[in-house]
Amino acid sequence: NVNTHFYNLLYPITSVFLSHYFYTVLQSWFKKTVAVIAGLITLVYFSFHIDAPYFDSIGYVIASSGIVMLIFLYLHQGLNNVTEEPLSHNVDFWFVCVQLAYHLGSFAIFLSYNYFTHRYFAEGKSPEIGTILTYLWIVHNVILFLGALILSFGIAWIYRRKSLSS
Repeated sequence: NVNTHFYNLLYPITSVFLSHYFYTVLQSWFKKTVAVIAGLITLVYFSFHIDAPYFDSIGYVIASSGIVMLIFLYLHQGLNNVTEEPLSHNVDFWFVCVQLAYHLGSFAIFLSYNYFTHRYFAEGKSPEIGTILTYLWIVHNVILFLGALILSFGIAWIYRRKSLSS
């Protein structure tokens, strides 16, 4: 399947870009190092599985694990450096919270997806397992859509408050 290679390319791209994002927003040397390592782990895994014939959901699990770890480091940093400005007025905070919800949900979905993909092929492309895989993909897309809506709401809310205070 031609699309499989594109899907398998998406997780290392996501991991590298989000690792770079966290590298720029994290302040301590240790946390920046963790951001680099998280991106590198995903790239190393991808390099060993570059020719995976099927959707590589374990790659997404690895990428999401690293990103969730970086999110917790960001939240730790934010809670240790409290300012007068509410967190809800910070676009980065909205973005990171949406990423947390998405990647925690994706972690569980893609781990399940891997299990059911193996069963699907072991059981001769069972229609029942195919239906489960379809529902997992739908749930994943719903989480992605809700995350985009929440982030859009957060950004609109921030800019609306800023325009009202001007």
